[in-house]
Amino acid sequence: MIDLQVNGLNIDSERLRCSFWEAPRHKDIKKLCEHLYKKGVQQILATLITDSYDNILYALKDIDAYKKRFDNNPQEAHAAQRAHIAGVHIEGGLISRFGIHNEEYAKEFDFIKVAKLKKECQGLIKLWTLCPLADRDGDCTKVLQDSGVYVSYGHTNANFEQAMNAFDKFKVKLVTHWGNAMPIYKGLDQRNPMAPDIHYLDTVDPGRMVDPNHLGLGYAAYIREDVTPMLICGSEEDHDLHIHPRLAKKLIQKKEGRVILVSDSVVSSEFGDDKLRGGLTDLSKHFENVLKLGFSRDEVQQMVEKNPSKILNSTL
Repeated sequence: MIDLQVNGLNIDSERLRCSFWEAPRHKDIKKLCEHLYKKGVQQILATLITDSYDNILYALKDIDAYKKRFDNNPQEAHAAQRAHIAGVHIEGGLISRFGIHNEEYAKEFDFIKVAKLKKECQGLIKLWTLCPLADRDGDCTKVLQDSGVYVSYGHTNANFEQAMNAFDKFKVKLVTHWGNAMPIYKGLDQRNPMAPDIHYLDTVDPGRMVDPNHLGLGYAAYIREDVTPMLICGSEEDHDLHIHPRLAKKLIQKKEGRVILVSDSVVSSEFGDDKLRGGLTDLSKHFENVLKLGFSRDEVQQMVEKNPSKILNSTL
């Protein structure tokens, strides 16, 4: 399996606590990668969220140093029974919807800083999540795309019209944790099991019946055949239910083999409250959660292997 969004993980029983946001000790990164390998996760993107340029650069250099010591390629990592860190996913720095992200640094990057960061750590950044409203002219998007970095839209207040224009203009084909940190349409509670509006996803005519300001990037991604959504399929029992199973199932059916499953796993104890903060388990549990929705093992396998491999190989 391949997980494109791993912030870290905390497992008390294994004395494992590793958060890439904190530039962890290499022995803790090794322990995290060993745990993930045992769970069937063979490759990951270490994920860093919105922060200052200096802090992100420091964390990148820490990951780069780890890779040079212990993880130059998948074969080396797998021989040591560890998941391979295929690169880094920077989630944020150019966003308009924050969640746990620090709003102070939401406009930290411009195309000069983006280009400088890429140059500092050649080839390490594989994926960058940003908001089209925070990069209206596409300068940062173009800098990233021209160097083979995948751009994904997320953490955004973009409405339907803005999202559709951005998808068309900048050829972005990926969305980060669909349904979370983005509007889908006005009034939808994505975690409400009784939400009566889910069926409207397939009946809304945004060009005729609905004000585009009542829809959002989530809905635009839902109806566009060329957009691949990354999806967190958590659960109530693990306290990381991001969208209700009915809605997750509807998205997977709609996208017909285009969904990428991610864990978005975090070290939850950092926050000291019960708010939703990302995934709290590794990707293998999310895999099982999707199986419970009635999809075949082969279908879920595509979500965690074939589809994410297209991002790593820049073929989506």
